[in-house]
Amino acid sequence: MTPRPAPSPLRRFLEVLGAWILLYLSSPGTLDRDGWLFVAWLGLYRLGNVLLDPLAEPGAPSGRVRRALLAEYLGHTLGAALWFHWLAHVHPATLLYVAPVYALYFLAQGPILRRMATRLPVALAFGLTLWGFEALRSWIPLPFGLGWFRMAHHAHHHLWLSGSARVLGLEGLSLAVALAAGSLLGCLRARRIVLSELAFGLGGGGVCAALALATAAPPMKDGKEWPRLLLVQPGFADERLGLQPAHRRLLVLLKLSHRAMESLRDAGEPPPDVVCWGESMLHVPVIDAGWRAAVAAGLRPEGWPEGDLVELAESHDAGLREAVLEPLFSGPMPILDPESWFLAGSEHWTHESGGGLRREVMVALFDPRGELRGIAGKRFLCPGAETLHGLERFAPVRAFFRWIGGYVPDFSPAERTTVFELTSRSGLPLRLSATLCFDNAFQEPYLDAVGQGELDFHLVASNEAWFKTSYEMDHMVAFSRLLALSTGRSIVRATTSGVSIGLGPDGRELGRVGGAGRDRGVAGWKLIAVPVPLDPNGFPLFTALAGALRLLSIGIPLLVYFFVRRAR
Repeated sequence: MTPRPAPSPLRRFLEVLGAWILLYLSSPGTLDRDGWLFVAWLGLYRLGNVLLDPLAEPGAPSGRVRRALLAEYLGHTLGAALWFHWLAHVHPATLLYVAPVYALYFLAQGPILRRMATRLPVALAFGLTLWGFEALRSWIPLPFGLGWFRMAHHAHHHLWLSGSARVLGLEGLSLAVALAAGSLLGCLRARRIVLSELAFGLGGGGVCAALALATAAPPMKDGKEWPRLLLVQPGFADERLGLQPAHRRLLVLLKLSHRAMESLRDAGEPPPDVVCWGESMLHVPVIDAGWRAAVAAGLRPEGWPEGDLVELAESHDAGLREAVLEPLFSGPMPILDPESWFLAGSEHWTHESGGGLRREVMVALFDPRGELRGIAGKRFLCPGAETLHGLERFAPVRAFFRWIGGYVPDFSPAERTTVFELTSRSGLPLRLSATLCFDNAFQEPYLDAVGQGELDFHLVASNEAWFKTSYEMDHMVAFSRLLALSTGRSIVRATTSGVSIGLGPDGRELGRVGGAGRDRGVAGWKLIAVPVPLDPNGFPLFTALAGALRLLSIGIPLLVYFFVRRAR
């Protein structure tokens, strides 16, 4: 690699920020619904170009080095704030934490990359550095790990590449994306075609393309046996998790569900197997007996709603029964068909074995008689919206969040993914994993479901209305597509305001509310016929390799860096 002069701190700042602007423009939902992979490669190339440049000339005073580091860090921080700007819809203060922490991961890559590139081709050094830090960012638990978006997601809709997720998962696809950008970086810095540089980019992409072509989703049952899910999207705006009186919003959901069912009947369509509302759409919590007993015994931790909790529980029970279940199942003119199940999200108030009260973000499943048949809790909680990671113990923190949001984000995460069991109208037994919103950004909940045996499809109940119509929703679709590919199962997203969509096990879209038109911030419904596998125990190879691939994505960059240091 030919040495280059160190840029001034101002130029370094502008180049870093420029790279982030390209990455932002390439993101799914910014300029295009699915994003632009080529622009992402350009952004990664520009980022690598400035990271490879030295901080200062040899012998420069330490003050210049510090100014260069500060300029680079500021560029990464502003770039991360642009990348995550949708978080400001929850509260602008969220960015004051997320952007600087996210920027640290990228600031640390510079010294590593510069040392690796002294002994390795630039493409390989760049690919391994980005790959290892992405894995680290995804492994470290929240709030310090920020694995929200990975390089693989830039390629989600290029099925000729992303189909390799059936074998390599996100880890392998991310490495291929990084190697391709690294090849561009190596050749442009050398100002000529360097075969060794080109080989890594073409090799990574070639392996992914070959695996995508050589593999396929597991065989599916005949379409007549596919369950049919009705996704009801009310299009609510700024719907937060605080449970407040929402009779008008429940009425909107009931009317929309009624209109959808009537439309199906008028068209001669059979009724759906499951009617799905999004996260937090019941508007009243589901409360178990252990919680009631603990409250009756006088237990009440800080952060819970004001007033008499016993009376509040009775009021919520009556509200769930009278405002939701009776109109849907047992009223004079029930909205749902006698054979349709119902699924919707809310809160679960329960009692921990150790003696404390517990609140979970959850989705509940009701059978065709309106009986509760299961509850699935959310595993990954949104920092600042659902958890404060222990800060809720302090009274000023609780008071602040009550002031800005009307509730205290003190929810508890579920320990594992719940797999619901139900029966379709044709008598077919079905098993589906039930996850919520932020879970959709991680592989663990879906690999956990796969590890529990037979599985027919995934379902995500999500509430993204507080992000308005931002590209956060398009990120979620990218996450879902790669999860469908890597686990070989269809994935269905039922949301409050968008994007409500079905994706097949081959990554292809099954349909979405709004179709090719406006798909977010609008009220509508969509009936999705969900492909289910012939063998519910048959999964892609990735599900067996996932643990090893995660270890390799950290271990290989570490080992290479160790040998590079020894070689010097």
